[in-house]
Amino acid sequence: MMKKNNRIVTSILAVFLLVSLSFVTIQPFDRGSAAASPTVIKIGIVTDLSTAFAYYGEQEVAGLALGLAYAVGATNVTQAIQPTSYGFTVTGGGYQFQLYVLDGESDVTLSTEAAVQLVTQDGVQILQGSPDSDCAIAVAAVAAQYQVIFMAAPAADYDITAQSFNVYTFRLASSSYQDALTAAPYAAQNIGKSFALIAPDYSWGFEQVAEWTAVIQSYGGKVVTVQYPLASATDFSPYIDKILASNATVVVPIWVGPGAVTLFQQIYSLGVYNKMKVTTGIPDMTSFNFLLVGSIPVFTGMTKYAFNLPNNPVNTWLIQNYVTLFKENRLPEQSALFFLLPDIFIPDSFATGQAIVAALAMTGGNPAAPGMIHALEGMYLNTPKGQMYIRPQDHQALQNMYVVKTAYTNSTITQYYTGPSQVPSGNDWISVINVFKTGFWGAQLIETLNETQTAPPIYTGTASASRPAVTFTPTCSPSPAVVSKATTCKAIVNQSGSKAATGIVTWSVAASASSGSGKFTKSTCKLSKGACSVKFTPTAAGSVIITTSYAGDSNYKAAAGGYDLLVTPTTSKTALSCKPTSAVAGSSTTITCKATVTGYLPTGTVSWSQSGAGSVSFSSTTCTLTSLKNPNSATCSMTMTGKAAGSVVPQAKYNGDSNNKVSLKTAKLTIK
Repeated sequence: MMKKNNRIVTSILAVFLLVSLSFVTIQPFDRGSAAASPTVIKIGIVTDLSTAFAYYGEQEVAGLALGLAYAVGATNVTQAIQPTSYGFTVTGGGYQFQLYVLDGESDVTLSTEAAVQLVTQDGVQILQGSPDSDCAIAVAAVAAQYQVIFMAAPAADYDITAQSFNVYTFRLASSSYQDALTAAPYAAQNIGKSFALIAPDYSWGFEQVAEWTAVIQSYGGKVVTVQYPLASATDFSPYIDKILASNATVVVPIWVGPGAVTLFQQIYSLGVYNKMKVTTGIPDMTSFNFLLVGSIPVFTGMTKYAFNLPNNPVNTWLIQNYVTLFKENRLPEQSALFFLLPDIFIPDSFATGQAIVAALAMTGGNPAAPGMIHALEGMYLNTPKGQMYIRPQDHQALQNMYVVKTAYTNSTITQYYTGPSQVPSGNDWISVINVFKTGFWGAQLIETLNETQTAPPIYTGTASASRPAVTFTPTCSPSPAVVSKATTCKAIVNQSGSKAATGIVTWSVAASASSGSGKFTKSTCKLSKGACSVKFTPTAAGSVIITTSYAGDSNYKAAAGGYDLLVTPTTSKTALSCKPTSAVAGSSTTITCKATVTGYLPTGTVSWSQSGAGSVSFSSTTCTLTSLKNPNSATCSMTMTGKAAGSVVPQAKYNGDSNNKVSLKTAKLTIK
C-alpha cells in the first residue's frame, strides 16, 4: 500500500496567501576525493504523487535532488541524479544521497505509516515532506518519536513551526504567516482598505484568515466579511453574493486544492472583478497558464518564488540545470504537469538539500539529530531565493518574499528553448506547445521583501483549539518622538478571559512603509499582567510604522498590531567662536570664525550675515559642515577682514537638515 502509486494526472491550483552558529555560503562542496567510497545518507520523502497535491509533491522531490546536486558540486546533473527502485540517488562531494520516495496521498494516516516505514524498515536518517500541512505535522511527530531530523517543505501551515513545533523539525519553505506578511501590508497600503476574505471551513482556512486579518488591521485596513465554504464545496455563488453585498473594495481568495479552480472561475463569471479589486498569491505556473486562463484578471499579489524574480548565481544554476533535465525528461518525478521552467515550490526543497549538505559538513558527515540540530540552528544559506536564515527559536527559515503583478511574456521561453521540439513527449500537450507561439503568464516584480520584513512571530504558547482571540494595542510615549531621543513603546494585550495574557511580544519597523527609521533597544519583551514595553530611539525623522506581534500562549491566540509614530527633527545647537576679535578696517588682518553645530549627525550648510555699526567682508556667504570625531558634532569656518570701523555682530545660521532643526549663534567683533 505504501509503494508509489501510478500517476493520476491531477491538476491543482494552490493559492498560498500566503546571528548564531554559522554563516554558510553553499558553494560546490568537496569532502575530498581520497575517500574509497562515498558516505551514504538515506533521506525518506513522504509526499503526494497521485492525488490533489501530486504536482507539488513532484516539485518537492525534483527540488530536493537538484539542491543536493548543487550543494555537493555536481557538474553534470544527469550523471549525479539517477533513478532507482526506491526513488533516486544523488552522488557527489564524497556522498551518495539515497532518496526513498513514498506516496502518502495527502492522507494523514497513510503519511504517518509511510514515515514509520521509512525509518524502521528502510533505515532513513532524515525525513522530508510534505505538500499537505496536516500530513507534514504527522510526519514531524514521527520524526520526534524516532529522534530523526524532519525537513518540512513545501507545507506552509504556520502551526508546523508554532503550535505543532518540535525540536527535530526544520522548515526551509515559507510559512503561511510569511505569505500574509508579504501580501497584506502592500494590499492595505496600495489596493484598498476594506477586505472580504473567502477561505475553506477548516483549521488551515481559519489560520489563514487570522493571519491576514491581523496584518491587514495592523496596516490600517479592515476585514468587513469572511466567508467559509466547505473545503469540498463546488458551488461558491452564495458566498460570493455575500461578498458583493459587503461593500468591501478588495476580495482575497484563500484556497488550496481542486476547488480553487472552480472558485476563481465563479468569481470571474459572477462579475466580482468588475466591482472589486483582487489580491492573493500567484499560483503555480501550470495552474495559472493552463487551467485559469481567462478566469483571473491582471492583479497585484504575492508569490514565494518565480524563476525570473531572484537574480543570483544559485538561481541561475537552478534554471540552467532544471531545463537540462526537463529536455531529457530526467527531472525526478517529472510528469505531464511540469512547467518548462522551475515552478513555485522547487526552491523550497532545493534549499532543504543545501541545508542538509551544509549541516553534514559541520557534523563530519554524521546525520544524527543532536549534531544536525546544532548545525542547522542559526544557519545562513545562499539559496535560489537569496539569503535564508534558519531561526533557532522555531527552526523557520526567514527568507525573501515577493510582491508581484501578473504579467504576460512572449519572449522569455526562447532564452532556454529553441522550440517545441525540445519538449519531451509526455510534456508536449497542446497548451505547452502554445507557450512558444503566444507566450505565458508570469510574475513581474514590484518589491522584494527581505527575511526580516517577512519574519513571522515566534510562537511561545501551548496548542489549544479553544483559545480566544485578543485585541492588541501598541502605543509609544512621548509621541511625536524626536530624532535621537528614546521613546517608550508599550504593548497591551486586551484579553476576554480572566487570566492575564503571557508570552512574548516581538517589535519591528516596517521599513518599506516608513519614511523615518529607528532602533529598538531589544526586539522582544515579555508580558507581565498583559503588558510590556521596549525603548525605541528614532534615527531619522518622518513616519515610522512600528509593527508588533504577540505569539499567544496556552490561553490566547496570537495577534498583531501596528502604530504610526511621527518622528520630528531634533533641536540643534550652534556655537560660534572668532579669532582674533578685532582688526583694523582695510587692513590685511584675517579674522576666522568657527561655527560648531551639535545635534544628531548634523549635515548641511551654515549661512553667514552681520549687523552693527561697523562691517566686515566675508570670504563667502556659506560654508559646508564637516563631521568631527564625535559624529553628532560638525563644524565649518568663515574668514573675513575689517571693512568699516565700528562694532560688528557676525551671525552663523545653521540651516538644518532632515533630522536637525535650524539654529544660530552670534559673536562680537571690533573693527577699528
